[in-house]
This record gives sequence, C-alpha cells and structure tokens, in this order.
Amino acid sequence: MAGHAIKMGYKYLVVSDHSKSLHIANGLEDDELLEEIEIIDKLNKNLRASRCSRQPR
Repeated sequence: MAGHAIKMGYKYLVVSDHSKSLHIANGLEDDELLEEIEIIDKLNKNLRASRCSRQPR
C-alpha cells in the first residue's frame, strides 16, 4: 500500500485501526496495536518520498 501511495505521488498515508475500546468493531488488542505501531515506525525509517501516519481509533 505504501509503495503504491509513493507511485501515485502521495506525501502522506494514514493507517487507521480500531483499538479494543470500540467493542463493536472487534478492535485490536494491546499487543496487536503495538505490533502495528512497530511495523509502521520501521516503514517510516525506509520511506523517503512519503510518510505513513498511524491513527488508532
């Protein structure tokens, strides 16, 4: 997804997910959310043309 955003010329990419506080959406557990954050942080270290923002909900 990030690679395609770069090809499209986007400067930003937002990954939004639901935390466990939103019960009706089967939100992520704490460990799952932390893993997602780690992946996005690693991705940002490797991206030059774009930046990925994380927004848990």
